[in-house]
Amino acid sequence: MLRLRADHSPERRRPQVFTTGAGLKISAAALGAALAATAAVGDVAYYLLGAALLQPCAALGYAALRRR
Repeated sequence: MLRLRADHSPERRRPQVFTTGAGLKISAAALGAALAATAAVGDVAYYLLGAALLQPCAALGYAALRRR
């Protein structure tokens, strides 16, 4: 991923691209930790059902974006 960022970002914007990418990565990790913490106190069956429902939603989103 670092190589792609270096190859495809404009040279004068490269530090901003790397900083933004690092910030998004840290934010995603924090969000995942927060979601995992809520899953630890709830009923596991509901979380498994939610994860199972996300799969068709992701497939539909992929199909919609692929048509464009």
